[in-house]
Amino acid sequence: MGDVEEVLKIVRSVEEELQKLEGRISAVRAQLERAAEEAVAEMSRELDRLVEEERIKALSEAEARAKEEAERIRKEYQRRAEAVRSRLLEERQGLIKFVVNQLLQAGV
Repeated sequence: MGDVEEVLKIVRSVEEELQKLEGRISAVRAQLERAAEEAVAEMSRELDRLVEEERIKALSEAEARAKEEAERIRKEYQRRAEAVRSRLLEERQGLIKFVVNQLLQAGV
């Protein structure tokens, strides 16, 4: 009977060790799950930051393009306004010459 009792003690000891190991495995599994959740949360924050950076970059680029287009339009209208002004000055000079000639012909 002594051998049977000895074997039973060994079996109980092994079972206790297995339970301890299962507890450790559960604890490690829980730690790994928390670490994975934290890693996912960190990646999500990083992704959000990158998306925001890209959004800001795209807005800045759009703003720069809009400013360039506004400047191009301003220059075009300035050029047109100068052409109109120049044409009006020519017409005014022609009108002045016409009036002076008419006055000279009228003997004034």
